[in-house]
Amino acid sequence: NMRKFIYYIFAANIGEVLSIFITIMIGLPAPITAVMILIVNTLTDVFPSLALGVEPVEKNILEKPPRKPTAKIMAAAFIRRYVVVGFLIGSVTAGTFIWNLTNYGWKFGDKVDLDSYAYLESTTMAFIVLTLLQMVHAFICRSETLSFFRMNHLKNLYLIAAVAFSTTMTVVIVQMPFFQKYIKTTGMSGKQWGILIALSFTILGFEEIRKLFTRLSLKK
Repeated sequence: NMRKFIYYIFAANIGEVLSIFITIMIGLPAPITAVMILIVNTLTDVFPSLALGVEPVEKNILEKPPRKPTAKIMAAAFIRRYVVVGFLIGSVTAGTFIWNLTNYGWKFGDKVDLDSYAYLESTTMAFIVLTLLQMVHAFICRSETLSFFRMNHLKNLYLIAAVAFSTTMTVVIVQMPFFQKYIKTTGMSGKQWGILIALSFTILGFEEIRKLFTRLSLKK
């Protein structure tokens, strides 16, 4: 459970940092504002990570080989895994931001007006997809090898409650005029929500492939 907690938190934070780094490197402002980062860290990081800390014992735990007494939590393979996932989260977040700017006619080398609706909408979309990616990732973190589709998700009701709360708060922050005014978000259409939800499941596809190869390697 400690590994799951660390894996979730580190991957999420690497994703946030990389999304900002990628956009700044190509001459764009940050895809998420300082206030949005604070909200992400207090809503989407804290509650799901705490819920992972009380994850019930995995059903197939006794089928795994025994852990070496000298094994470290921060082993090289473990670090590589959360760095790669963090890179994926950051890339999808930055990519969403850049893609939406191009819909408003932005081209590489152009300056972005921080007060423009294009920037306001693009940061909102980046904020949403970052949050949703982490919500999907929280369920994936429940097992290092077991497929998402073979898990009994009802075994950790704390995680379901945490994800439901964080997702609901994200929708409220984005859609309610009161929060739009102070957090600088803009409401999304049904089509936009559909696109962002679909993008958030890219992490599921990636992790399903990784887990498949991990299971195959353990059988050898």
